[in-house]
Order: sequence, then C-alpha cells, then structure tokens
Amino acid sequence: DAILASLAALSTDYIDLYLIHAPTNLGETDEEIRDLRQQSWQVMEQLHAAGALRSIGVSNFEPRHIEQLLRGTGGSRREGAVLPAVNQVELHAYLSQSDIREYCEAQGILVTSYGSVGAASGLLDDPTVVAIAKSHGKSAAQVTLRHSLQRNCAVMARSTAPQRITANAELFDFELSEEEVQQLDALERAQRTYWDNSEVP
Repeated sequence: DAILASLAALSTDYIDLYLIHAPTNLGETDEEIRDLRQQSWQVMEQLHAAGALRSIGVSNFEPRHIEQLLRGTGGSRREGAVLPAVNQVELHAYLSQSDIREYCEAQGILVTSYGSVGAASGLLDDPTVVAIAKSHGKSAAQVTLRHSLQRNCAVMARSTAPQRITANAELFDFELSEEEVQQLDALERAQRTYWDNSEVP
C-alpha cells in the first residue's frame, strides 16, 4: 500500500530506488519482526520484477538482516531472491561500520553513507580532520565526505545553504593519501548519532 501510494503521489509508474528504512518494524516478537520484514521485502521484489521499482534496497541493516531477507526460513538463499542494490548506513571517521562495509562489498551491495558531515559530535573540530583539511585547502566537511568516498561508498550530504551544497560537491579535485586515510580510520570510536540496530532480531 505504501509503494502504491508513493507512485500515485509522485504521478509516476515507477520509482528508481525504494528502501526499507530499518530492520525494526511493528512486530511484537522476534519471529514477527523477522516475518514482517520478509513479507515487505518479497512485495518489493514483486514490484521490482513488475518494473514499478527499478532498484530496491535497505537502510540501517546489519549483514544478518540482509541474509534473513535473502534466505527466508530456509538455510540457503531463496530462488529468485533479489540482492539489495544499496544499504544506507551512518558512516564517518568515528563510525567505520567495517563489518557492514566488508559484507556489502563481498555481496556486491553498494554502501551509501549518511552522517559523514557533522553527525558525530566533535568530528568537524577533530584536530586530525582539521589538519588534513588545512593541508588540502579544503573544509573539514569536505575531508569527511572524501573519506567516505575513498571507502568506496556513495555519499549523501544534505544542506539548505547554497554555498554548502556547492562545497559538498567539490570532492573530486583532491584525494586523501593512504596515510591520511589511515589517520582518519584510526579515529574510530563506534560513536553513533542515529540508529543502532545491532540488537534487532
């Protein structure tokens, strides 16, 4: 119903990319949560096959949640199961999400990072980030976005300020060195600003 309502509201017969926002839902038991998630994904697979959803994906999913979608109640992957095109997760120097990134890369799922700019308190003022930014003549925000790009992630950055929108797009005229990437990677502190779904069944 939500997908059909979105198609009607957008006055279109297809949507380029449709995501399940999080692995949690209105289920009251672990089994019901898993079952509702599976039902949602299978409906999305059907509408993907029909062309109403060009790509389907997930957001804030741990690897086991994705495997549950693909395997259902069986031990092996369901025949015809559609691999998520993307997994959209909070990701920045203070939260590397390395397990999710490694799993998604192995499966051919693109990680889309959100929160790379300023999600983590103190990140844009971190001395390491500031020093790297200064060495490139860039802002701290641009360095954090570039860091996510060099982790092979698509990057989402939002702003309503025209100058920041422009600056957020100016990421392709510089590159972080391997040493700089390692310095930023070393800032990991598992600091979440948004959702933590690690305990969701």
